[in-house]
Amino acid sequence: SNSTLSTGANPATAINSAIIKLGKLTTATKVYRGISGMALPKEFWEANEFGVRGGVAHAFMSCTLERHVAMGYAANKDASRMGIVLEVQQGMVN
Repeated sequence: SNSTLSTGANPATAINSAIIKLGKLTTATKVYRGISGMALPKEFWEANEFGVRGGVAHAFMSCTLERHVAMGYAANKDASRMGIVLEVQQGMVN
């Protein structure tokens, strides 16, 4: 016969299942991100015509559970540039 027997889930389904199961072990906590020598754009602070302000990270952000670690990353030897510490409350998505 030309039919192929299935020997298990395809890799994408298996990875998705693992992510869902591992996500149940995660707790939503505050994390911190320290950024040195940068300034956030005005759109982060001032609402637009729709009342929206803030920003979107276009990639994963490395963060820490320890505020003092983020403060170390935000520290800058150049006093003319400000460091920033972002405090982010994680959320859970099903």
